[in-house]
Amino acid sequence: MREAVVLLFCLALVGFGCDQEGGGVDGLAGGPHYQGKSVGEWVEALSDQDVYTRRDAAKAFAQMGQDGQEGVPALKETLANPKQDNLVRYHAAVSLWTITQDAASVVPQLIMMLNGRDADARYRAVLALQAVGPAASAAVPHLNKAIEPLSQRDYSTLLDDEQLLLATVRDALSKIEGEGSAF
Repeated sequence: MREAVVLLFCLALVGFGCDQEGGGVDGLAGGPHYQGKSVGEWVEALSDQDVYTRRDAAKAFAQMGQDGQEGVPALKETLANPKQDNLVRYHAAVSLWTITQDAASVVPQLIMMLNGRDADARYRAVLALQAVGPAASAAVPHLNKAIEPLSQRDYSTLLDDEQLLLATVRDALSKIEGEGSAF
């Protein structure tokens, strides 16, 4: 049941089609492949000059699940790089969580993104923390701090992006503190 939920979430999250036979990983000789590329090729794609190639690579690892273990060090490096595209970092975090279920390798980096000045990075960090669910409990004080100034204002005076952040953080807190992981 858990595998079905993870697979459905990943399909919705990353928008890739999965090979029915291999649970998302092509059954080609020479190790796991996804969409015709080996894990090593996806690792290389994480450092490609083209941001869309890097995004696709970060998403691909979520589809590969355990078959993407070889990519864990590169995903950690991608997530930790503050100069990396925020959407690439977000997908790297979700992929790391999908592969390892190790909050210690994901949550601290997401907290750093959340505490940064870049509004998009903060928003992506909240989405990823929401996906991690209860295992992201260390982020609760940081999430509360992120919305404290917004919560004290009249909702009608908030800008659209502030309303979105407030709603998203509240939803993430709900998932982390009570309803369970999105996976």
